[in-house]
Amino acid sequence: PPYVNIIFGGLEGDSGNAVITRTIRQFGVAAAFRAWRGSERFAGLVRSIREADPTHQAEDLPDLIARAHQAFTQVIAQSPDNSDILVVSHGMLLSALIYQLAPEDLPFMLLKNTSVTRVDITEKQWQVRGVNLTRERDILALRGSATSTAPDAASDQSPK
Repeated sequence: PPYVNIIFGGLEGDSGNAVITRTIRQFGVAAAFRAWRGSERFAGLVRSIREADPTHQAEDLPDLIARAHQAFTQVIAQSPDNSDILVVSHGMLLSALIYQLAPEDLPFMLLKNTSVTRVDITEKQWQVRGVNLTRERDILALRGSATSTAPDAASDQSPK
């Protein structure tokens, strides 16, 4: 199914804390910390989930990105031209889309539950306009601003 969260394989149903604990036990604190830091932290997170899965069925990054792209391409194809589309999905799937389009805009702690992320799509490009917005005024500001991007680093919620 294209809109489900990352496929956790044998870790499916475990809490986020349980998955992190398992990863740290398996690879050590230092290795886990390195995997989740820096510009490739999302890739490292997905890789660590896959490697911690005892059944080896967890989704890898290329498959997650391909599925996210397929899901959003399908929505676009089924929507009238120039329409506004609202997609509600899981944070890891939405994070995969942002990682693919603008990895530098993906927040360190990924997307907050119920946050708004805006991507404008034209015939030629997909443009990230706002990421991880939770304040009403920031979300409403996206309606009139053609230059909004990721949240301000200081607040992690305001468009730039």
